[in-house]
Amino acid sequence: MEESILCSGTAFALVESRVQDAIALTGAPLPVGHCLVVETGDFGVPFLLCAPTMRFPSNVAHTDHAYQAMRAILAKASEHGLESVAVPGLCTGIGSMHYDTAAEQMAEAYREFKSKD
Repeated sequence: MEESILCSGTAFALVESRVQDAIALTGAPLPVGHCLVVETGDFGVPFLLCAPTMRFPSNVAHTDHAYQAMRAILAKASEHGLESVAVPGLCTGIGSMHYDTAAEQMAEAYREFKSKD
């Protein structure tokens, strides 16, 4: 089985640069509740969906930022015809949101998204 190119440091730097370029094209920092898609150049993982969970590194434990980011991810994935996405625990790192709270918010965004089908 062929290894994903995203595993190499060089490929990661290339994708990171593409993300920064895509954000720069918007003319402003990407706000919470928005998502952009960047092509990775990797056939196994062709897209990276970028949805910020905070404007600046800060505690967002008592916000709905995980919900907003998840809602944006699902909408953008649907817009691009993606059938599946892998999403980490949004806001659970620097954002200091408890993983149960993040999971509840992400699940609520998913339920709302699926109810629109």
